[in-house]
Amino acid sequence: MISHDTPLKVIYIDHSIAYRIGNTIYINKDLFKYPKFAKKVLKHETEHTGKFTKHDFYIDVRDGNLWDNLKFIVRHPKALRQVIPFGKAEGVWYYDLTYIIQYIILIILITLLIFCARL
Repeated sequence: MISHDTPLKVIYIDHSIAYRIGNTIYINKDLFKYPKFAKKVLKHETEHTGKFTKHDFYIDVRDGNLWDNLKFIVRHPKALRQVIPFGKAEGVWYYDLTYIIQYIILIILITLLIFCARL
């Protein structure tokens, strides 16, 4: 686990909203047009451990800021990349287990709804 004393590197990107890999936070450069939202996002990303732990999953569930995220994505369509659960940063492939788990739950719920509707 990365301690809070470890300095974090910030890289500005033109897609997604923000995500953290190790001690690097990747953040959309357009986010700073919305200072309150940028502050929330930075706080959220700094609370992550830089790895995937129960704590990180809890942070993502607790801080699910759907409305602000959707507003940002509508204004900056490249931010839609945020919901794709895998990608490549600095030549290294990564995956977002939180999104993968959410999609699996969503698929199960939709399947159950379809199944129940046919009864």
